[in-house]
Amino acid sequence: YCWKWVPPSKSPSPSQPPSTSPSPSLPPSTSPAPSQVPTVVPVPPSPHHHVSAWAILGKTFAWLLVSALAILAFGALFSNRYRLFYYLESAWYTFLGWNITRKILRFLRLDGYFGGYRESSLNGIIFDNDLTQGLMMQDA
Repeated sequence: YCWKWVPPSKSPSPSQPPSTSPSPSLPPSTSPAPSQVPTVVPVPPSPHHHVSAWAILGKTFAWLLVSALAILAFGALFSNRYRLFYYLESAWYTFLGWNITRKILRFLRLDGYFGGYRESSLNGIIFDNDLTQGLMMQDA
């Protein structure tokens, strides 16, 4: 590449509306000062710069090592997937057994919005906490 500084265009910037009359303080041959500061263009590296073979080998070895570790981690994860699943399942049921969500809702006084406490067994669902009526009590 050959980088070269290019001065900004002489046209007015979009933030400045074009003037219809010439400015009395400036002679007509001079242009207004550019509103943008010239930016520094990066200089390309010298042509004598070369990449070391050791750097290429080092990066290749590092990527091979990362790839091998990723493959081993994938194998370890999938060879123990059922063990991990049952461990996470038991941890989830233990967490649910602590009734933390119910305690949080009660602390925030939001349990009324979610129906309060309901018995989640079949007796609570079918009989509505009234055990004198139901499927088995119709004959009596």
